[in-house]
Amino acid sequence: MKSKEPGTIRQLFAFVGESNGKMRLSIFLAVLGELFGMGPFLMVAVLADALYQGTATPTLVLFLCGGAAVCQIIKMLLTWRSSLMSHKISFTILKNIREAITDRMAKVPMGVMLETPSGTFKTLMVDNVGRLEDIIAHMVPELPSNLAGPVFSIILVFVLDWRMGLALLVTIPVALIPMAFGLRTYNKNYAAYMVANAHVNSVIVEYV
Repeated sequence: MKSKEPGTIRQLFAFVGESNGKMRLSIFLAVLGELFGMGPFLMVAVLADALYQGTATPTLVLFLCGGAAVCQIIKMLLTWRSSLMSHKISFTILKNIREAITDRMAKVPMGVMLETPSGTFKTLMVDNVGRLEDIIAHMVPELPSNLAGPVFSIILVFVLDWRMGLALLVTIPVALIPMAFGLRTYNKNYAAYMVANAHVNSVIVEYV
């Protein structure tokens, strides 16, 4: 029985090395920062309710404004720390990947090395590997954190009124339908872009 090949993300994070725990911490800080970022909205909701009920006092207003400011500052600090950690980890992964490619190239027959344009190696080691930085430094910590906000908001709406929660879920398929139409040709267009970009890089570098 053939063993299942690990997924792309798992293969990518095989190059993390000792920074695996730091990446998990970066994701946790990003999610926590997103939750603190919802604090000002909750403070405004409480303030609006107090104004509507006529129970707002200067002390309450100052407390809510101060709480909103503190939540926003904490969010900025947590997001900054998470982004700094993820960028450092991404540079470590890119270094390890390029070192692995270099070790593999040392075992390639010399004839293949001479026949292959230098631009091909430049595209592989510089451009293709460099594109992974955005995925590692931004998408990995920001995707869970960006999902945490909507999920927490939906839960909160259901806690307040389940009918409002159901009405909120109606908007999801409405947004997904046009998105699905837009993604139908994404793979084809992006593949053509990658082929053209690799050709241009190879020709230009070889010419220089």
